[in-house]
Amino acid sequence: MREFCPINREIAKKFINENHRHNSGPISDRFRIGLFEDGVLIGVGVAGNPIARKQMDGTTIEITRVCVLPDKPNACSQIYARMKRIAQLMGYKRIITYTLDNETGASLRAIGAIVDHKVAKGTWLNRQNRNYNEVSDMPKQMWLL
Repeated sequence: MREFCPINREIAKKFINENHRHNSGPISDRFRIGLFEDGVLIGVGVAGNPIARKQMDGTTIEITRVCVLPDKPNACSQIYARMKRIAQLMGYKRIITYTLDNETGASLRAIGAIVDHKVAKGTWLNRQNRNYNEVSDMPKQMWLL
């Protein structure tokens, strides 16, 4: 049986650092949840302020990480759907997330999300106070949940 529970930042970050395909755990967030199956943590979702400064309007929140263990069908979609609902209940009017351009977005499409636009590749190396990793340079899609 699967159930959601709030989790602390350290648990979420550790899970993401150990299991995410290409990202490390975020430095800060607004809220995070864990998805448990028979008492075992199988996935986490983290939402925070939008990474892109132009998206920071006070009513937009970004789902910055969703990470699940392999071979856990529908877990990503379940986390996205719950994160969307929590954000709506908190009063956010716009919920966004990004995927790499080479990812299918199947879990997002399953909950009715749509691609808003493609984001061209570009480095953040020349921007002050930005954390850089290899996915910073990769093209992405921005989704509206």
